[in-house]
Amino acid sequence: MEIPQWPISGSLRRGLALTALSLAALAAPLGAQELQRYSLAGSTAAEAGRTASQEENNYNLKVGPVRFLASVYAGFEFNDNIGYSENKTSDVAVRFGINLKALWNLTRLNTLALDIGLGFQRYIDHPEVIKGNIFITPNSQVSFDVYVADIFRINFHDRFEIRQDPLDAPTLSNIFTFGRFLNTAGVTVVGDFNTLVATVGYDHFNYISLTRRFNYLDRADEQFNASLVYQVAPRFFLGVEATGSVSSYRRTGLNDSVGASFGGYVDIALTPYLRAVARAGYEYRGFETGGVRAFGDTEDLSSFYASLQVTHRVNAYITQTLSLGRTNELGYFANYNRLYYVRYGADWRVANRATLHGEAFYEDVRASGGLVREELQRYGFGAALTYDFTLKLSATARYGYVHKDSNFFFNDYTQNRVNIDMNYRF
Repeated sequence: MEIPQWPISGSLRRGLALTALSLAALAAPLGAQELQRYSLAGSTAAEAGRTASQEENNYNLKVGPVRFLASVYAGFEFNDNIGYSENKTSDVAVRFGINLKALWNLTRLNTLALDIGLGFQRYIDHPEVIKGNIFITPNSQVSFDVYVADIFRINFHDRFEIRQDPLDAPTLSNIFTFGRFLNTAGVTVVGDFNTLVATVGYDHFNYISLTRRFNYLDRADEQFNASLVYQVAPRFFLGVEATGSVSSYRRTGLNDSVGASFGGYVDIALTPYLRAVARAGYEYRGFETGGVRAFGDTEDLSSFYASLQVTHRVNAYITQTLSLGRTNELGYFANYNRLYYVRYGADWRVANRATLHGEAFYEDVRASGGLVREELQRYGFGAALTYDFTLKLSATARYGYVHKDSNFFFNDYTQNRVNIDMNYRF
C-alpha cells in the first residue's frame, strides 16, 4: 500500500538521483553480518536479485512466464487546511487504489519488471479541488536489466508518476490544485571491477502540469550522471560523482538553464549497526536572461551542496535515521531555491503485528530572486501505526502536522492531517 508521506521533501536534485541509487546499491551489502561484497553486475547479483524479488514479494499469480502480485486499499483522510492558507478550509477525502507488480524472467538472469500504483481520491465537500482525481504513486516504473560478461549491468527504465499534493513544494501556498505528471526515461550502465565500480547514466525527464495555472512549469530535461566508487575496506567506500543537465521550458515564465555538479562521496559502517553516508560538492547552473522570463530573476547558481545521513539500528526492533544537508532545486517563481534541511525518522516494531513509524523535519528555503525573494521555514512531525490483522489484511492510521512561516504576506499556513487506510494483499 502506498500511503502519502509528509514533506520530508522528496529528491530536490534530480540530476543526482541515478548516481545516488547506484551508490546505495553498492553499499547495500553492509549488513551486520555481511563482510563480502558480491559483484553488482555478475550472475550472482542477477540470480540473487531475481530470487529475492520472487520470495520477498510472494507473487500470488502466474500467467505463463509472468508472475503478478496485486493489492488493493481504501481509506479516508481528514485535512483541516486543503488550501495551504492562513484562512483554513477543511474537508474529508475518500480514496482507493491498486498496486500491481509484475515480474517476467526473460532468461535465467535478465528480468523485465513492472511496478505501478494507481489511485483515486475525491474530497466530499470540495470535489473540484483535485482535477481528474487520479494519482500514480512515485515508485511506478518499467525496468529491464541486461547483464554482460559478468561485469556490466545495463538498466533500461521508465519511471512515472502523477502527483496531486503540493506538500513537497515548500514555496507554494494558497493553492488547492497542483496536479503534475513526471516521467523519467533512460539507461544506467554499471561496471563492477571488483573493488572499483563505475556508473554512467542518461535520463530524459518531462514535467507536465495538469493545472492550467501552472502550465508555465512544463519543461524537458536532459540529465547525465557518472560516478566512480572504490572499496577501501569491507565497510568503507570512497567515490566521486558528477552530473550535467539541460532544462528547457515550453512556455515563457521561467528561464532555461544548463548545469553541472561535481563532488565526493563517503560511505562507512562505523559499527555493524551504525552507518554514515556523506557527500559534498560544487554545483553551477547558468540561466537564460533574455525576454520576460523568470519573474525578473537573473541570478545564476554557483554554490556547494552537502549532506550527511546516519542510520542506527538500535536493536532488532528499532531503527532510526538522521539526515541533514544543503541542496538546490529549480524554483516555481524564481530561477532556483536553496534548501537547508534536517530530518529524523524511526521505525519501531512494537509488537509481533504492529509497527510504529515516527518522523520530524525542519526546512529553511530561500529563493534566488524574482518578483518576491521568498524566505521561509517549515517544520513538522508525523506518526503512523500499522497493524497486520492477517498475512493479507492490514490497517494504517497516520497523523501529520506541518507549519510554514514566510516573509511573503499571506503565505503562512498550518496543516493537520489524519489518515486511516485498509490494505488487502491477494
